[in-house]
Amino acid sequence: MVKRGWIRIVEAFAVLLILTIAFLIVFKQDFVSSSKTDDKIYSLEDSILESIELNNSLRMKILKVELSEKTKPSIGSDDNDFPKEVIDYINNSIGTKLICKVKICIVNDVCGIDYPKETQGKEIYARRRLISAEKTIYDPKQLKIACWKK
Repeated sequence: MVKRGWIRIVEAFAVLLILTIAFLIVFKQDFVSSSKTDDKIYSLEDSILESIELNNSLRMKILKVELSEKTKPSIGSDDNDFPKEVIDYINNSIGTKLICKVKICIVNDVCGIDYPKETQGKEIYARRRLISAEKTIYDPKQLKIACWKK
């Protein structure tokens, strides 16, 4: 009788141990794959911002945007006077799995982006870069990009 009780205790412990290990393996795989996706999106945003910074034409379009600390500290990609070439370049670079908003702001601005309701509950990946100078223009601006999955 006593041996049967111990055997059942060992069996229950073994089942619990196997279930715990299986749960940890599944949870870890999900965490790692999500982390890799995050890294890929941040890397994509960084490469887009770097490409814009190094492209003379796109950099000039951003630097020529008229902003003022008192009247107009920022301009978003939804605004009519946002440089179309910059938006086109970003849209061609991001692919079809992401939706992005872009904003050009003065250096001292918080540069917050108004997100649509569709982003509620989704992870938002945001990066910013300082676009500083051209030979003829010194009016630094920051360029912010925020993306989320469709």
